[in-house]
Amino acid sequence: MCISVLATNRLSAIIFPNRHHHIWSTQRLRIAYAIQFLPGMMAGMATLFDKTQLYRNSKNGVIPKFRKNQIKKKEMKLFIMSSITVAIQIAALCLFVSYATSILVISLDKFYLLYNAISDLYAGINPYLLWIFSDSLRKYILIRIGFRKKKKGPSSSVLTVVVH
Repeated sequence: MCISVLATNRLSAIIFPNRHHHIWSTQRLRIAYAIQFLPGMMAGMATLFDKTQLYRNSKNGVIPKFRKNQIKKKEMKLFIMSSITVAIQIAALCLFVSYATSILVISLDKFYLLYNAISDLYAGINPYLLWIFSDSLRKYILIRIGFRKKKKGPSSSVLTVVVH
């Protein structure tokens, strides 16, 4: 959040040097913080109250239990999330290298405009990727917001039967 606010502050100083102080007055600074802070906090808070079932494995360790097709689906989603994050990092690196080697000939102001935009995207993309790719988080948030009703069905439990 700090990187994004700082980059936006510097960008506005370059684009609007005469109005920069007025744009970043105390009241407007609070709005900028709220726009960037609240969505991330909502996504993070939603994960704190999610129920998890843990099981003991053969070596007496505690692990979450999933079916194999669920694991493959979650691994694919994690791979896509990681790929998006890495693609943004590579875009920033390519922009920097192409400007440094004079392949991309633009003014320094435009370079920093593009670089700060990519950096802001990289800094703020994680909560949105989590929202998009996490089925349980998305369902939980939609239930909490009131757009979806919680299903009342039988709760899952683990039953242990010991035969003597």
